Amino acid sequence: MRLPLYNLLQSNCQEARANSIRAQAIEGFDEGDRTDHSLFLRLIHDQLALYQEQQNDTAVDDICSIVIDKFRRIFGPKHWKTITVIHEYGQILCGAKRYEQAEALYRTFVHEVDEDHGLDSVPVLCIFNALGTVYAGRRKLKEAETILCRALVGFDRQTGEKDSRTLIAAFNLAGVYQDRGKLSYVIHMY
Repeated sequence: MRLPLYNLLQSNCQEARANSIRAQAIEGFDEGDRTDHSLFLRLIHDQLALYQEQQNDTAVDDICSIVIDKFRRIFGPKHWKTITVIHEYGQILCGAKRYEQAEALYRTFVHEVDEDHGLDSVPVLCIFNALGTVYAGRRKLKEAETILCRALVGFDRQTGEKDSRTLIAAFNLAGVYQDRGKLSYVIHMY
């Protein structure tokens, strides 16, 4: 999936043509292009930046759905590359203050993971932490507490208590405890 024409057009300020080639390359990405995964992600990020600059939420949603579907098919639903794409899309939604959609995206993922009954990997725990922060932002504090506890226990088990992800989950959980008036829990955590 080499795109020398795309790079040439982009450097010659022919953005419309470059965008067209980029869109075709994204649409055509398949399992045969697995090795060019980093180029594919660069194309995605360029296209997302364009759509975000244009404030075209529909196009952002479409391209993210395409990428998530392709990654699920190519790498599998619990592969770290697939999970990273889901997490990034959730962050885009949160950045655009589309919390309800971010919550639905993360909740769907968590439901799929729970059906597998497997050990939660670090990328999966990152999604749990992200869902917990979305819940907290939407004032769904009981749900936030539940999922953040799960993230914290998982991070502690997988990466150790001094890992930054464990500490971030602990910080997020402490904020939820504080909002729920559970100050003794907060004090105990610190």
